[in-house]
Amino acid sequence: MDAAGYSAIPAENTRGAMELIEEHKLLIDILIINPLIADALPFISRLKRTRSELKTVACIAGGTADQFPLPDFDAVIYKPDSLSKLAVTQWLSIIQSLSPNSESRAKAAQLLGR
Repeated sequence: MDAAGYSAIPAENTRGAMELIEEHKLLIDILIINPLIADALPFISRLKRTRSELKTVACIAGGTADQFPLPDFDAVIYKPDSLSKLAVTQWLSIIQSLSPNSESRAKAAQLLGR
């Protein structure tokens, strides 16, 4: 994602994510989150109260979207078993489609060969 011009900031849990956001005054355009972790949906609701344009991506490890309640997610990404070129291309395509940042979209398109 860095090569495509996106900054990814990982967190261990929603509490850690909120601490990072508040401490560093981060403006988040896209949130990628496992919808099954504790407090995922309340965390998203809290963020969207102050940032209504926030895009959310459900990252699912195993299973299908039909098995999980995914209200109000803009996209669903399946966690790949390995980091293949196909997996990277799929992730970047989804992120690019949601990104409000035209510079990042252009870099992603270049990496995707578009």
